[in-house]
Amino acid sequence: MDYTVALIFGAVIIVVFAWDQFQRPSYDGSRELTRLIEILTPSKMRKSGIYLRAYLVYVVLLLVIYFTLCAYVEILFPLLGLEIAGAGGISDEVGAPQLPTNCQTAINTAVTGFSPQAVIGGQDLSAGTGECAPPPERTGDPMIPLGVSLVMVGLAPSVPILLRVEEKIRFLAHRLSGIPTRLIAGSVQLKRKPLKIDDADGKTYLIAPRDWQRIHHCESIAGGILNEPHQFSTDLRKIMAFRAWVLEDKLHLSRAVIRDGFSDIEADVSKRIGRLVLDLDTLTTGEQDTTDENGNARMFAVWEKIAEEAERLAMDVCVLCVLYVEHEIVPTAAEAERLGWTRNGTDDITENEHQMGLARSSLMEFVSDGNHALDRDSIDMVLWSRSTLAVLTVTFIYGLFFGQNSVTSANSATGQSQMGLALLTMFFALLTYALALFLAIRYHQEASRQGTWRNIFTDNWARWLPDLLQVLAVAAFASVGCRVLYNIMATTFAVGWEPVRDNFLSVLRYAFEYEAPQAMLGPVLALMVILITDAWRSGADRILSRLPILTGLVMAVAGATMRAFTAQVALSARGADFILVEQLPVILRVAIPAGLIGLAVGYYIRGTLKQEFSWMLEEEPHVTELQEQAAE
Repeated sequence: MDYTVALIFGAVIIVVFAWDQFQRPSYDGSRELTRLIEILTPSKMRKSGIYLRAYLVYVVLLLVIYFTLCAYVEILFPLLGLEIAGAGGISDEVGAPQLPTNCQTAINTAVTGFSPQAVIGGQDLSAGTGECAPPPERTGDPMIPLGVSLVMVGLAPSVPILLRVEEKIRFLAHRLSGIPTRLIAGSVQLKRKPLKIDDADGKTYLIAPRDWQRIHHCESIAGGILNEPHQFSTDLRKIMAFRAWVLEDKLHLSRAVIRDGFSDIEADVSKRIGRLVLDLDTLTTGEQDTTDENGNARMFAVWEKIAEEAERLAMDVCVLCVLYVEHEIVPTAAEAERLGWTRNGTDDITENEHQMGLARSSLMEFVSDGNHALDRDSIDMVLWSRSTLAVLTVTFIYGLFFGQNSVTSANSATGQSQMGLALLTMFFALLTYALALFLAIRYHQEASRQGTWRNIFTDNWARWLPDLLQVLAVAAFASVGCRVLYNIMATTFAVGWEPVRDNFLSVLRYAFEYEAPQAMLGPVLALMVILITDAWRSGADRILSRLPILTGLVMAVAGATMRAFTAQVALSARGADFILVEQLPVILRVAIPAGLIGLAVGYYIRGTLKQEFSWMLEEEPHVTELQEQAAE
């Protein structure tokens, strides 16, 4: 079997294995999900598009591990205490047979760090730099990828380190897609919020008269017994409304095919509501023994037990409401017209249609407030995921069409493969931008929610500058750390662990000098995203309209500056002089994609904020004040 075919076949095995593995919960049964955890799989917690994107993140990370193991099997598998037949097919020397050196003037030190040519695929850092010795050829034994894939699929559960890695990756992918965090947060939010229904003025909200009588009778009795009668009343109204609207389908919910997937949960909730109603009827129709202290204690204990069951049922009802909003079975106010829940006029409608309209309005208001709270809490993840998506898209396209112009050596890691160059470009963009953007956006949004963030467009510079410097420091530490760690890892794979260990300070110094300037593009982009968010939040529309272009220009200038500094560091290590005219093509090859990244992220983030989160400005009480300050 050809090595490439075996490599692809092994990747397919990983993908198939990942589909079932991704369905496994990455969370312990929380108090909110204890009763539903056995029948509520991760795929049901989010809509199919979001779930598939989360699965894509999971499988891509597994494939990165798979390809890394295939490339460096002789080094990594002994560390895991494993052996694979065919591993000897790789040359005894993994990576470069010697330290990469300039073929014109060899560096005299034992180890100065990993050569930039070996790290980034042979980019020409200086004109006239000779090619280094080619890497050793690999025999490509097809047993290696097949063995690695089978180990990851079959032995991972029995190898602690592999099991922990897989669990962490699955945990990360689930959390990025809100599994089950969005469901838990949404159900808790709805549990705290009362459902606005009342049978006054001829309003029934499609709830049967017998159920209204039951509600009022229970409220009148429990009011003098329970410690929290209001909470019991709120829970009971949600339960009765849910039974009428959803379980009895009086609201004619949409997307019946998707709803069938929750039939088991509905059946379980329906049975428990039936038992609760029976217990309430038995308790309220019987004689209340309150003749002595013991009788009062017994009655209190019985009603407390009923109230606890009602609270659990109300939580399950809220869980189902969040699920139905997620899968568009129940619409929010913004989606009501598209799903046919609005009426055009009020003339010539029956009483049942009138009550249905009242019930639908009450339910939509109930779930819309909860959904807005979820969106407000998840805005940081939306901004981060879309910023990262824009970065990876631009870098992949640029690497696919223009990456070959950056390669001067046929012996580079990717050779002449355009796809390989595109993927390599994406990988370095991920190291540079992903973690820096995540930490900066999360810090900014959390501080904004707590009211401690000073808006750049409304506050004095002396107040917002410390916040901005803190964000810059956190993002820079993350981005530089990722690039430096990769540089050291690549050096270790190329020359072995012992030379790196013996000369670690030299390796670290060169890795920092070479990687840190390029890594600073991540913090710069993160600051521009924060500027766009602050301009949107303050209502500075004129500034907001120009910020995407400014972001592109700032990123282009930053890319050119950082690349020039990096080239100077590399040339100084080789004893060569930095000449701007000779280095200009290399500098532009970094400045242009950096500028395109800034434009793409700027326009995407501005559009996301204006189109999807405009309602947040209407709900925040301080927005009007901020807009007035911005206008001044």
